[in-house]
Order: sequence, then C-alpha cells, then structure tokens
Amino acid sequence: MKRSYNYNKNNPLFDYYLKKREENKGKRVDVWRIISNETGLPVQTVISVSRNQNTDDVKRMFLGTYFKIKDSIGIDMLSFKEVDYSKC
Repeated sequence: MKRSYNYNKNNPLFDYYLKKREENKGKRVDVWRIISNETGLPVQTVISVSRNQNTDDVKRMFLGTYFKIKDSIGIDMLSFKEVDYSKC
C-alpha cells in the first residue's frame, strides 16, 4: 500500500523540491536525497519539514535544522507565501 502525504504548496522547502524535481526530470534520482545531501540533514527530516503547514509549525522546528536549511540552500522557512496578518 502506497502512502500519500499532504504537502503545503506555500512551503518554501516544498517549492524548492518541485524546482529540483523539474531540473532532474527524466533522470532516475531521488530528489529528497539530493536535498538531504545539500543540507546535511537526514532525508526524513527534510521530508517532514516540507510537510509543515504554516509558520507556527516551523517555529517548533529545531533551531539547528532551520539554520542548516537556511545556510546550505538559502531557504528561509519563515518566508511562507501566504502571510496571516491577523495574528500581528
């Protein structure tokens, strides 16, 4: 049985995944593993971070994970496309 996961299309890491997948189209590579190698994080960590649904989920992420992603591939996980200004 194959699992299906829900990813937030506004998540910047998932957006990066989609771009990488497009770059490697037609090649038999695991894009999650490529991102894992770029960031130095385990594959499952990269996948779980890309499933974060909003900035509140990102705020619960380890600070080290946040900085590894930001420093290695330049993605700021706090920069979701949809900003909820009602909480400001």
